[in-house]
Amino acid sequence: MHRRKRHAAWFAGWLPISMIGAFLPTQPELTLLRDRSETDTRLALQLFNQRTAQNGAVLSTPTLPRRASVTRANLRLPTCNT
Repeated sequence: MHRRKRHAAWFAGWLPISMIGAFLPTQPELTLLRDRSETDTRLALQLFNQRTAQNGAVLSTPTLPRRASVTRANLRLPTCNT
C-alpha cells in the first residue's frame, strides 16, 4: 500500500508538469498556423468576390443583335491582292 501511495504522488506531480511541457512549445506554432489560415481565407474570399464580379459583368453585358444578312463569309477580313 505504501508503494502505491508513493507512485500516486509521483504521478500526480509528473502529469501536470508533462502537460505544461507539452503545451507551451506548441502554443506559438498554433497561433502562427491560425494567423496563416485567416490570411489564406481572406485572400481566397477576395479572389472569389473578384471572380464573381467579373462573371456578373460579363453576364450583364448586352449582346448585339445579329442581322440576318451577316454570314460567316462576310465576317472574314478582306485580303489584299496586289
